[in-house]
Amino acid sequence: MFKNKSLTSWLIAILAVIVVLVITLGSSAKATQAVTGTNIATVTTVTRTESIETSGSLKAQSAASLAWKTSGTVEKINVKVGDKVKAGDILMRLQPTSASANILSAQADLVSANQAMDDLVNSNLALAQAQQDLANALDAVDAAQEDVTKIDYRRASDDLITQTQDEIDLANKKISRAEDTYKLVKNRPDGDTLKAQAELNLINARTERDNKISYLNWYTGTPDSIETAKYNSALAVAQAQQADAQREVDRLKDGPTSEDIAAAQAKVDAAQATINSLYIIAPFDGEVLAIEQNTGDTVSTGLVAIQIANRAKLHVDAQVDESDIASIAVGNPVTVTLDAVPGKTFNGSVTFINPVGETVSGLIKYTVRVELDPVTEPMLLGATANVTITVKEASAVLAVPITAIQNDSQGEFVSQIQSDDSTKRVDVVSSSIVGDLVVVTGDLQAGDRIQLVQTSSVASPNALGPLSGGK
Repeated sequence: MFKNKSLTSWLIAILAVIVVLVITLGSSAKATQAVTGTNIATVTTVTRTESIETSGSLKAQSAASLAWKTSGTVEKINVKVGDKVKAGDILMRLQPTSASANILSAQADLVSANQAMDDLVNSNLALAQAQQDLANALDAVDAAQEDVTKIDYRRASDDLITQTQDEIDLANKKISRAEDTYKLVKNRPDGDTLKAQAELNLINARTERDNKISYLNWYTGTPDSIETAKYNSALAVAQAQQADAQREVDRLKDGPTSEDIAAAQAKVDAAQATINSLYIIAPFDGEVLAIEQNTGDTVSTGLVAIQIANRAKLHVDAQVDESDIASIAVGNPVTVTLDAVPGKTFNGSVTFINPVGETVSGLIKYTVRVELDPVTEPMLLGATANVTITVKEASAVLAVPITAIQNDSQGEFVSQIQSDDSTKRVDVVSSSIVGDLVVVTGDLQAGDRIQLVQTSSVASPNALGPLSGGK
């Protein structure tokens, strides 16, 4: 029996040794398999740019539908589709006779309003004229006062009567000469300087003669109550004119007030605006996109005549979710592609962020304006624009193959291969995926060797932005 027990013990011992050897050899073979061949990879770097994608429609910085402000018949069209125009250019006009009467009267109003404005602007000239008018009024008062005073005098001497008769004869000769001069220029148009002066000289000559006759009548007779009333009335009129002239001088001596200028300008603007109703005028530099009428067409107030835009300055108003808006800042670079222009990319930047959000389909959105860099080719306004806003510039980050990521109760990790081909657990956190790589953070360096596994446990996270190839 003892012999059988001893044999059994030896058999057990031998079996134990065999088991240990098998386990050891198996583990060694497995470890060797884990760190050799195609299941070894290298930690690499990729360039990551964080961006936000959205969309909008392409718009011109300046665009307008120009409509008629009055009714009438189109008389002339000065442009054609595609023409470049400048602000203030007259693009179309109506026949003046086909427009309402108030537009025609506005032309006369504009002349008067401009004259009044010129008078205010040239206040020195106006003041000088007012001072001259005051001096003339004072002379008229003195003359009228002298006439009234003479009524109280007794009959004049024979010498004064003779002198006055001689002065009347001389005044008649002056009238004759003035009439001859006036005949030479009377057919000139109204407003002609020579005609106006000749007419004034004739009037003055006749007035002087009539005054002398009045004096002679007074000298040779006794003034009655009618004559006395006439002289007193003339004095009152002269004194009233003197008072008016004095008030005008007082008004102008300190120059026009800002209220005077504003009131005069308002009259000019009102008359000009009424006249401008006859025209379609370009409000800014741009390009004619469409012409809605032809010469001879009858139009009504409010009818669109021309579409104009400045396509040299383009922008896109895009909607951004409230979860992303904090990442965007004015100046962020932007790339834009257009469905209407396939295969081309346009650059721009964020120029404005509306701080007031709006609800769109139950979500809070903020409007971000993107201005495109100048383009030379004509663009289709209203085209769908796909916008990519770069919120963080490109930076190098670590990446490993997706099949290197493992997961257990402690979290994500990779098996780093040491110099002696043994493996070491390194905890990582995965993020963006591009192709078969995943961005990770952890105690790794570019060039480290890592072990691949049959199946990765990494899930596709929310991408933080586009990735470019490994370096």
